[in-house]
Amino acid sequence: MTVADDLETITCCTRTEIFLLTILIVLYFVVYYCSKKHSAKIISRLDKADRDLESGRSLLTDFIDKHRSANSVSSTVFQWLKQQFLPQLHPEL
Repeated sequence: MTVADDLETITCCTRTEIFLLTILIVLYFVVYYCSKKHSAKIISRLDKADRDLESGRSLLTDFIDKHRSANSVSSTVFQWLKQQFLPQLHPEL
């Protein structure tokens, strides 16, 4: 009899309790859905930022590599020009 009485006590909920339990369940799923959607937005933004950083890094690397090869030639020309004209412009150097 005590098990039956306990079971009857558990299953016999008032309308207010059922209403509050329903609200809690709905709120749980709303929070779960919104947090999942928000985290998906954050992940997509981070992925886009990572791709932008990688493309920017590759652009900078290409730019630096091009100018290194160009500067190796221009630095010798610059050294020659400096030797030719700088003593005339600034004799103290």
